Order: sequence, then structure tokens, then C-alpha cells
Amino acid sequence: MIRRPPRSTLSSSSAASDVYKRQVDLLGCIAQGSGVPVSLHGTGGAWGILSETAVQIPNHVKTCITNSLDRKVCNTLNTILIPKAIASTILPSVLEGLKVAGDNLNTVVKIHAHTSIYPMMPDAMKTEDINVIRAEGIVVEKHVEQFDNHTLLGLEWEWEGTPEVTITLVENVDEAIALYNKHSPFFVTSLWGTDAQERKLVYQSLNAPFVGDGFTRWVDGQRALCKPELGLSSWEQGRQLGRP
Repeated sequence: MIRRPPRSTLSSSSAASDVYKRQVDLLGCIAQGSGVPVSLHGTGGAWGILSETAVQIPNHVKTCITNSLDRKVCNTLNTILIPKAIASTILPSVLEGLKVAGDNLNTVVKIHAHTSIYPMMPDAMKTEDINVIRAEGIVVEKHVEQFDNHTLLGLEWEWEGTPEVTITLVENVDEAIALYNKHSPFFVTSLWGTDAQERKLVYQSLNAPFVGDGFTRWVDGQRALCKPELGLSSWEQGRQLGRP
């Protein structure tokens, strides 16, 4: 099994990352040539989509966010999408979930906020400087950084010891689905809400092999499949290789 190099190695050396990529490409080609349905994906980043009905289950949302950020692996929560209609009501629960996740790791969670939601973030958080653990050491950065390009939604935060997430507003779940299918790594998402029809819509529409309604960290070989996890995964090409 080819193991992914430490994040510090990947962050500090593009050469190490290139070597890893070539190794996985070679092994993947051999497996695919033998008829084994694998992809060549070495990264991930889970998405959390809030339904407008999430306002009915704020504690569930908070708990799912906290439990999806216990450490950095491929199924760690990376991107959160919140409907505009409930943003002012549910945002405190989202932020509380992030705070508890940071507290559990004796740090804080760094937030990348799209311009659509940045004005709603607490002023104290927007002006606060925090210590962020990077590969090169501790770096002082803003607690909340603003961005305006939706393509950044798909950027996976390869954090070392300081959790990092992206948050944006969407008009509705339909827009969240469109953004996921355009920018995500096609891996895992959680829909937090109570509408059964909406869950069905998301499951049918997302190009994702793993869709749930709880924390995102359940998606690994041991939790999801009750089998040892393999060095190659089957989600890069979308749900057709991940779903039974």
C-alpha cells in the first residue's frame, strides 16, 4: 500500500507531492488494467449542506460539525453551505460547533467566509488574530478570512493542528447541489435537515458516493464497509464507483 506523505511534507515540497502522485498513478493504472474499479484520488474534503429545516435541529447540526473536525483526514469536514433564509438563525449553532471542535483540540477553527456570509460573522471574530499551526510552525493569521470566488469552495484545507473550514451562503439546496457537483472532490457530503424528500433529492442528484445526515467522518473503510481501509479509493470518478 502506498501511503500519503505527511501534510508537512506535501506543503513544503512540491517534489514530494509529485512523487506521491506518480506512485499512485502507476499503482492505479495497474489495478485498472486488471479490471479493478479504482480511482487515483489522494485527497478529499467533506461537504456539509444545511437544509432550511436545519433550524429544527440546531443541536444536531452543532454536534455533527464538531464530530467532523476531530482530526484532518480525507473525510474531515471542509466546506459548509447554509441557505440564506435561515443563516441568521442557524449561524450561531454552526459557529458553536466549530468552537467546540477547536476547544477539543486546544485551538480554534480558522474560517474562510465567502463574501455572501462574511458580513454576518461576529465582528470580534473578523478582527481577531489567532495562532495557526502550519507545516513551517505557528503563524499569526486572521480568525476569519474573506474570499469571493466560488472555485475556492473545492480547495481542501490540509491543516496540521488548526482545523480549517470554508463557509458560504446558498439560495437553497438546489444551488448547494450545483456547487457541490461543480467544485467538490466528489467524495462525501452530509445533508443536515428533517425533510425526507429533500434527502432523497440530494442523494439522487449529488455526484457523491457517500451521502449521509450525520457527521462526515463515518466514511472510511472500517466504519462504512467494516473492512480494512485500502491505499486506493474509488470516489474520484464520482458515485458510480462508490455506491453499491
